[in-house]
Amino acid sequence: MSDTGEHQAVHLWSLGEDVIVVGGDDRTETALCGRRGAQRIATNDYVREALYRMSPGPVRLTNVEYAPGVGGGAHIHLQLGPVLRHMAHLVVRTIAMDDLWGPLRRCIR
Repeated sequence: MSDTGEHQAVHLWSLGEDVIVVGGDDRTETALCGRRGAQRIATNDYVREALYRMSPGPVRLTNVEYAPGVGGGAHIHLQLGPVLRHMAHLVVRTIAMDDLWGPLRRCIR
């Protein structure tokens, strides 16, 4: 019996390993600096929090929507979607299973 029927694929997002997030003074603009230069994007608290969390490695964006102080809700994906499309050359997408045991599960049995 396969374990994949019990679990679903999840989408993980991260920034490239050479990308650094630099917040602006007024919290409405954020700069992303990498080997291809700097790119400035308009942000709000939610978008900025998502970018900071994406810096060290892959995250589920649904986890960001429940972060304290960023004001979650269904509208947040409408805010982040255009930003991620605009900076797609800086974003790394990964697909994983929602199984917390991961590949070690088979070794433990």
